[in-house]
Amino acid sequence: MGNPNRRAVPPKPVPPKPKPTPQHNKEPLPSPRPTPCPGHCGVWNRHDQDKTWTVTDKDLPTIVHVKQKALNEAMTNGNFAQARRIRGWLDHFYSWHGPYDDSALKQLPKIPPPPKRCANKSCPVRNYHHDKVYQPIDEDLPSIVEMHDDDLSYTMFISSKYNRATASRQFLVDFWNVHGGDDGAANKGIPNLPPKL
Repeated sequence: MGNPNRRAVPPKPVPPKPKPTPQHNKEPLPSPRPTPCPGHCGVWNRHDQDKTWTVTDKDLPTIVHVKQKALNEAMTNGNFAQARRIRGWLDHFYSWHGPYDDSALKQLPKIPPPPKRCANKSCPVRNYHHDKVYQPIDEDLPSIVEMHDDDLSYTMFISSKYNRATASRQFLVDFWNVHGGDDGAANKGIPNLPPKL
């Protein structure tokens, strides 16, 4: 038996267990990736959907650089139809990725409006062509005019095709009356038919 006069020794307090500290990653978390553009802007290569570009930025997508160079060349060469197509593509791209104030669009060259369509009822050409003064050597001369010119040269000396030659010549006269200018030089170049045999 123990000594009754001896005091009981209180037990030593047990320190509380420390809470586990969270283990921090030594490597920093990756920054969130930019949202890729789905390609509605016309550029299919990977790029940021929220990226804003101006015309002079050096990090523009390659296709935009190519289009802008082609636009300048088309304007220099006077090929305004091609320039209008390219400008339409660039307008679409910068409507997605240009500044909100449309400053990028204002930096692109201005293209003159297309010539008006000929609506003169005296003109024998029914297909689309421009309301302007033509020269016989113009590249945009309606092909049917060239066809009647060749046909007249072929048929005017063949007696069995005299009526066809007459029709071709009248077509050319009517066309150049409308599109030959005020001096009538183009009409003077139409050959006269020989007398019908």
